[in-house]
Amino acid sequence: FVLLFYQYILLLKEMGFKLNPYDRCVANKMIDDKQCTIVFHVDNNKLSHVDPKVVTSVMDKITDHFGELTITRGNAHDFLGINIKMRKDGLVAIQQQEQIEQALEKFGPTYTFHVTSPYANHLWKVNE
Repeated sequence: FVLLFYQYILLLKEMGFKLNPYDRCVANKMIDDKQCTIVFHVDNNKLSHVDPKVVTSVMDKITDHFGELTITRGNAHDFLGINIKMRKDGLVAIQQQEQIEQALEKFGPTYTFHVTSPYANHLWKVNE
């Protein structure tokens, strides 16, 4: 696996992508004066550019190097168990309900009570 990861990084660099210095699983390249971004983790990748032809071209180069890939295009994607939907109003909807349900099924619920907020009351108390 490490060798494949290294080969992937080398391929991206050969294609002119630059790794993000703060997150080495993000690579960017300006293509036709617009940013093309690849986000990757293990065998999951997300590629974005405003021009679908650029996306196709980049995907073709990666496929030529690594072989057949499972590719989804459009406004709805599953990336690392996160369901991402680009809405018509320009907003992005992110959901992990299915993954949460699978985790609860496998490990069982640790808490059996409901809360209305993710914070606890002790967060509002100041120790002087």
